[in-house]
Amino acid sequence: MTAPAERVDYDRIATRYDAHRGWDASIPLRALELATGAPLRGIEPAGAILEVGCGTGNMTRWLLGSWPGPVVALDLSRGMLAQARAKFGDARFVRAPADRMPFRARAFEAALGSFFLHHLDGAARMRFFQELRRVLGAARGRRRCGGAAFVTSSHAQIRASYLTRWFPSVAELDCARFPDLDVLREELAEAGFSEIAATEVSRAVPRGGAEYIEKVRGRFISTLELVPEAEWHAGLQAMEAQFAAEGHLGDVSWYATVVHARCEP
Repeated sequence: MTAPAERVDYDRIATRYDAHRGWDASIPLRALELATGAPLRGIEPAGAILEVGCGTGNMTRWLLGSWPGPVVALDLSRGMLAQARAKFGDARFVRAPADRMPFRARAFEAALGSFFLHHLDGAARMRFFQELRRVLGAARGRRRCGGAAFVTSSHAQIRASYLTRWFPSVAELDCARFPDLDVLREELAEAGFSEIAATEVSRAVPRGGAEYIEKVRGRFISTLELVPEAEWHAGLQAMEAQFAAEGHLGDVSWYATVVHARCEP
């Protein structure tokens, strides 16, 4: 399925997005291990890695603190990059489209990103994967060359999302936006990647608190910008009523998938 045209103005929402979006260390670092093909401890020296679709730098934060080499982060939104640069001046941020990256061939040991691939339609994703092969190069020491890892959601995970309890259209919207895992496998293989695999990651939250209401109020994911306004207000009110009655929101555990692959030069 081809993703619909984006209707989210990321420059406009960058400040609010940054206030309500974040990662703990576990998932970014797991993606980094899958991209580089080795545990992170004791790896030195290291070449540059590329983060694609960095947004306001929520994953960049952990890469800078964990990778013993240069981190280059790319995004197309001026607003998102302005937020990232204000927080992490020691990283190199580049504004450019993912399918026309301004980097030399074999510039990076590995590449990764989080909830980025669904912003590209099928043709743009294929151009991006081909560009990715061009900029990925050989690694050093125990690491293998040309690794890539991207955090995304499968259609099954989207349909099972806790958000659909209050915002039913999230499932339809995101299944239309996100390529399912079999599509990504086929595209990566066609672009020349091998060792293509999918690893589930998760964060268990059996009793969600008031912070989840605040995240929804801040529309912490772009999908909530696309939910019909009446549904968004009704869903938020239902969350508030449930929290007032029960003191929690029930299980708001979160599941995603890291799709990872390798291209040998």
